Amino acid sequence: EGGGILMSSDGLHLGEILQVADRFQIETMLERGLAIFERGLRVENAIEHLVWAHVEGPGGARKIALDFAAQNLTLIQRDAPSTMDLLSRAHLSQVSVDLLKTVGAAHS
Repeated sequence: EGGGILMSSDGLHLGEILQVADRFQIETMLERGLAIFERGLRVENAIEHLVWAHVEGPGGARKIALDFAAQNLTLIQRDAPSTMDLLSRAHLSQVSVDLLKTVGAAHS
């Protein structure tokens, strides 16, 4: 994976595929891409993927990443605390707010 969001073995960036599918409303490609995006989420990459989805991704990716991060926030804080620093950037404050709202909704 490294620097790109979900780089495939053939060099394609899933993020770019999702953006194109969303822009041109290619539903089948978008659905398949979102399924791959969801399967690739891990505690270690959840916040990075949430930030990408919020800044560049389609709405479906934002929801998937937000739900995953909210459901696994305790594990993320324990096992990948350095990734939480991404949320402290000023332009990403809304991501933090959305995450906390989703966590709160899940517990009510």
